[in-house]
Amino acid sequence: MALLNSDLILVGRGGGSFRTTAESLKTYIESGDGLVYRGSADLTVAPVINPNPPVVGDLYINTTAGTVDAGWSGAAGQTADVGDRILWNGSAWALITSSSDVGVTDVSVVAPITESGTAAQPVIGISNATDSAKGAVQLAKSAYAGDGTLTTDNPEDVLIVAQFDELASRITAASGGGVQTVGGDNGLTASGTSSVTVSGIDAAVGTKGVVVLSNTVANVATTAATPKAINDYSVPLDLSSLTELT
Repeated sequence: MALLNSDLILVGRGGGSFRTTAESLKTYIESGDGLVYRGSADLTVAPVINPNPPVVGDLYINTTAGTVDAGWSGAAGQTADVGDRILWNGSAWALITSSSDVGVTDVSVVAPITESGTAAQPVIGISNATDSAKGAVQLAKSAYAGDGTLTTDNPEDVLIVAQFDELASRITAASGGGVQTVGGDNGLTASGTSSVTVSGIDAAVGTKGVVVLSNTVANVATTAATPKAINDYSVPLDLSSLTELT
């Protein structure tokens, strides 16, 4: 419910009780000091204001950058920028600079963080890490070349968890005298990293490898005859051991 001008309000003063009307209270509040925007002014020259003399709360916005003229008592000699405000406090002018409420005006950084751009629009970055300075790094790829060698595009790449685990397993094996790497040779191949599979290759003419043994003689390139096959199918050097033809 809104107050009526005729409504009575209790006032305490000096230990006694008094009454006043809502209209009187409103008039008292309206007559109090407050900010009153009077327009723009050039603070680098003598004041051209209205009303003159000023009243408490009169506020002007500066239009010209430079030194405040002596006519603006209280603020004279200060440096003013365009957009600064000047306020009459009842006895002197007070300069309120625009930079006092713009927030962050500068950014300072410590390496490896970098900063460029302007104070109003800084650009924040980070330098690449080196063997002598902190900075940003790139993770190595998780794949291996097959022999434990990392697959990476940059020599500066750093290890990931999977690579640390694989490296730790190698260190454990080495400290216990265990096998670290397995290679294939003379008809054998090896594949895998932490779990290695050794396999034989098929033999061929001029190539060592795995063959199939046979007790018969057949024209198969990957089959080798056993001593039995040779005894059964070859002509003996001692022909006298053969049955005589009758």
